[in-house]
Amino acid sequence: MNAIFNSKAMINGKWYKKYSKVGIYKLTKVKTNSVLLRSADKSKELFIRNKHGSRFKFSSK
Repeated sequence: MNAIFNSKAMINGKWYKKYSKVGIYKLTKVKTNSVLLRSADKSKELFIRNKHGSRFKFSSK
């Protein structure tokens, strides 16, 4: 994920708003530093780069 602005997220160079489809996932929540993507059986949270230089943090359930 590249950026978050006005409750939209830039993922792989394209802007998405809440409830947009991102591949097989739906963008279900836009937070200050992350977004939540959900499919029928998985959820993923993508994080933007933090001050310490980490490019991104990825978690899956």
